[in-house]
Amino acid sequence: GSVVDLVGEPGIGKSRLVTEVLERNPDVTVLHTRGGLYSRASPYLAVKTLLRELAGVGFSTQPDEAGVALTRWLEGLDPDLVRWLPLIAIAFDADVATTPEVEQISAANRASKLRQVVGDLLTILLPEASVIVIDDAHWLDEASDELFAALAHRISTRPWVVMSLRRADTDGFAARHAGARAVELGALDSDDTRRLASAAIVAGLGSGDDEVDDLLARGVTNPLFLLELVRSGPEAGTPDSVESLVTARIDTLDAGNRLLLRECAVLGAIVDPALLSEALDDPDLQRPQRWVPLSGFVHADDAGLYRFQHSLYREVAYDGLSFRRRQQLHTAVGTALERRAGDDAESRSELLSLHFHRAKDWARSWRYSSMAADRARAKYANVEAASFYERALESSRRHRVPRPDVARVAEALGDVAEMAAHYDQADKAISLARRMNDDPVAGTRLLRKEGTLRVRYGRFSQGLRFYGRGLTAVAELADDARHREEGQLCLAYAGARFRQGKSKECVRWAHRAEQHAEAIADDAMLAHAYYLLGIGYNVQRSPEASPYLHKSLAMFEQVADLFGQANVLNNLGVDAKDDGRWHEAIDLYTRSRDARDLIGDVVGAATASNNIAEILSDQGHLDEAEQLFDDVLRVWRRADFAIGIAIATSYLGRLKARRGEFDESRELLAEALERFRDIGAAHYVLETQVFQLESDLLSGRPDTLADVEALIVTAEEMDDVLLRNILLRMQAWGLEQRGRHEEAMAVADAAIRAGEEARTPFELALAHILRGQLMRANGEDRRPDHDRARGILEDLGVVSLPTLRTEAPG
Repeated sequence: GSVVDLVGEPGIGKSRLVTEVLERNPDVTVLHTRGGLYSRASPYLAVKTLLRELAGVGFSTQPDEAGVALTRWLEGLDPDLVRWLPLIAIAFDADVATTPEVEQISAANRASKLRQVVGDLLTILLPEASVIVIDDAHWLDEASDELFAALAHRISTRPWVVMSLRRADTDGFAARHAGARAVELGALDSDDTRRLASAAIVAGLGSGDDEVDDLLARGVTNPLFLLELVRSGPEAGTPDSVESLVTARIDTLDAGNRLLLRECAVLGAIVDPALLSEALDDPDLQRPQRWVPLSGFVHADDAGLYRFQHSLYREVAYDGLSFRRRQQLHTAVGTALERRAGDDAESRSELLSLHFHRAKDWARSWRYSSMAADRARAKYANVEAASFYERALESSRRHRVPRPDVARVAEALGDVAEMAAHYDQADKAISLARRMNDDPVAGTRLLRKEGTLRVRYGRFSQGLRFYGRGLTAVAELADDARHREEGQLCLAYAGARFRQGKSKECVRWAHRAEQHAEAIADDAMLAHAYYLLGIGYNVQRSPEASPYLHKSLAMFEQVADLFGQANVLNNLGVDAKDDGRWHEAIDLYTRSRDARDLIGDVVGAATASNNIAEILSDQGHLDEAEQLFDDVLRVWRRADFAIGIAIATSYLGRLKARRGEFDESRELLAEALERFRDIGAAHYVLETQVFQLESDLLSGRPDTLADVEALIVTAEEMDDVLLRNILLRMQAWGLEQRGRHEEAMAVADAAIRAGEEARTPFELALAHILRGQLMRANGEDRRPDHDRARGILEDLGVVSLPTLRTEAPG
């Protein structure tokens, strides 16, 4: 499979080239869809075109009827997909009942799961060579764009070509796909210009060969521009662009037809003559003969609609309208659509929002923009929802809207913007919602959301200050509301403290959340508190970690929270890994990844893959681990997941050092350290500094004993037992390099005791190897330590360890 990104200016011949290619490959299944200037506000509209064509369901079939047809179709196609019917129905624009499987997926993860299951559906439907053509891809709705991006990332295993046609200087999923083949259509050369112009004249579009010479002299290199010049003849003069030439062509129409063409453009690329007739109160527009004079610009399709022959024609025609006339026409079209919709205005809300906003009818723009935003949010199309909520808020500034209504829309904007990773937009919206809200419960909730946004992009101290303000505000709330809101704030506080590397603080705040959850019998809150207690205690290597993690797993299962289950499984994997049960850890990580795949949590699935890669790296399976780290980095970079990018970069840097690629290792670790410092993630700063010293040690660079001893103090202050054990080994080796053998042996013994006490078999094995080396250097028998280490490493599945250089390279 492959992705082709076909790029060129308007009129360069992108669609014509694709048509020619496909005509020469008649045995290939071809599906067509396109973006549109108006349709880009309707989530999944481009995908709906494809799916309904495959299912044999008419594009205009109403959602309830489409739901019945979709259900029957899927039951006959693959009964296993029926459990995901509500998600497929969103892309299909159908109404169906929900299913238990979908209900278990959090709202934040349903969009990614939707993309996954639609991809599975297309895999079943298109088993043979197929081409998906996406015209005007620069105008795709965001939800469709993301779905096609997801297809592109899995296309290497499918016999498909996805062709994206877009204008130069625009963006789209294909432009962002690293494996896409870029095909840029450039200007015609003089020979091609002569051949095309001569062919056009022979076809009867122009008058003679002297015209060809004139065109060559003008230096025309755009095919559409060239054909328009041939069609217009000498009377066209010397226009400087294809847009000005199209304008001149439109001006050759008589006044009535010229105005009609421009009025058509208000409806978009596709013109419904009945709708335009109703909007303009002109019955004559429903007669086909009325459209004959416009045949050079629009053509009729089988459904009785008219389509602009080129998007450029519509744009030029629309630009020819005065601002006042545009406003009048958008009002008329919006009103006609409103009448048609009747009691079901919601189903037309996207178009109604567009027309009334352009008409500057702020009351109806507020109404329909809010409605369209809620519809988009229900489809998990967060980018489109954010756009409509922004439009609604803009309208509210020009039209009096009750403060609670503005607050609701602003908070909704903040929520969808956060899920779309547009954190600045989310921050401004949540702040507005809090200013417009007079409800103390909502005010507390919004303070928590403002804090969480700052924690998301690494501003921990700011986030904690917002949590603190929330904790002050909850004192005014009634008992149940106080327990609920204060409990959520305590959970947020605990999570932030954990990310800062302050595990004791995490545990303290999680216990507070536990008490509030018990007071109101909130099982979901209690499950989350148990989870944070488990991971907080785990960092401290406390025996209380495992019981809390297992209690949280049981509680998440009880409340049917797959996301929570996946988190616990991942952390049970961490516990098993640190305990030396590496095979069990890989199994737990894999179960966590499977659960995340089930709910569409791509970022979380990458977390589990990253943890599997860490074990493979420790075992010495460096090639397999590197491939996983690379895959994880691609996912996290696409998601702009800052701390994840830093983590994968750090572990990849450690792997490079183990392979002996020290220059790359230093570069990656320096990048990771800078990222962690920017975020304020103290634990990961320390870990990466340890990896840097480890890389230096492996490369044989000069002794860094002072740096090691300073970091031991930091690790002890942060209660990080695992990193302290690694540093103790480094300290012992540094002392030995300085000839301080007895001190080195004492530290090595301390490292072994620490490894036994903290139940970290891998570090224990390495400490035994170190002590064996020190004993051999002193002429003593190293075999007991090496035999002990070999037994531990065999149990862990370690196949090789990195080689320690004794001299600096070069």
